[in-house]
Amino acid sequence: MVKVVLFMLLGVTIGTLGDIFLAQGMKSLGPIAVKKPIDVWHLAVRVAKTRIPLAILFMLACFIVWLTVLSWADLSLALPIAALSYVLNAVLAKPMLGETVSLRRWVGTIIIFAGVVTVIMTGKA
Repeated sequence: MVKVVLFMLLGVTIGTLGDIFLAQGMKSLGPIAVKKPIDVWHLAVRVAKTRIPLAILFMLACFIVWLTVLSWADLSLALPIAALSYVLNAVLAKPMLGETVSLRRWVGTIIIFAGVVTVIMTGKA
C-alpha cells in the first residue's frame, strides 16, 4: 500500500507539473486560430518554442507511472489518489501561473482532499 501511494504521489507531482507547463505554454501562445492548412505548421513551430513540449514529456512520464500503479493496485484506489492533482494544481496556480484561487475553489479542493484521504484509509491496494 505504501509503495502504491508513494508512486501515485510521484505521478501526481509529475502530472501536475505537466499541467502547469501546458498552461504556461498556452498562455504564452494566446488564442489559437487555424483558418488554412499552413496555419497548422505555423502553430506547430510556435508551440515548439513554448513549454508545451516539456509539458508533453511530463505527461508521458505521468502516464508511465500510471501504468505501473495500475499493475499493482485497484483502479478504485488509484483513481481517487490521482485526484490529488486537483489539490496540487490549486496550490501551484498562484505561484506558477499568477492565478487567483477563489474561496469557493479552495472549499472544493479541500473536499477532494478529504475524499482522497478517506479512500487511502480504506485499506490495502
